[in-house]
Amino acid sequence: MTKASLTTIGLALAAFSVACASSRGANDAPRRAVVQFDFQALKPSTVRIPADGTVVWSNIAPDSRGFVAFPESAATAFRCPAGLGAHFQRTSDGYLSPPINSFESPGVELPCPLQPGTYSYEIWILGIGLGATDPGVPERRLPGKIVVE
Repeated sequence: MTKASLTTIGLALAAFSVACASSRGANDAPRRAVVQFDFQALKPSTVRIPADGTVVWSNIAPDSRGFVAFPESAATAFRCPAGLGAHFQRTSDGYLSPPINSFESPGVELPCPLQPGTYSYEIWILGIGLGATDPGVPERRLPGKIVVE
């Protein structure tokens, strides 16, 4: 392919992206929200999604593992046919996602849609540095919120 062809394709894709973005209403939430976390904060700490939307968490803290922790009360809000326990590990006081590593990890996504409402969760960070940690005791807890509209 020639350089001119690639430039034309690039411009066409850019125009299409702008047209799609501008066709969304001002109050429409994105269908897929990305939350990044490090040792200090979630970015953003509150996400807004539509009822059919999803959230993806990505760990940008070096040498660590993160987990999304939902309280037990949130389990009934998930619309998973097999229930939240089929996707997240059951703990004594809630549900814990698979680990989100700071390297070679695609992140963790909501396993299924949530009913409209506001849901609190935490990111648990373990393994700060390369030391071994107790998997049930996070070294850092970061509060977050999901608003489903």
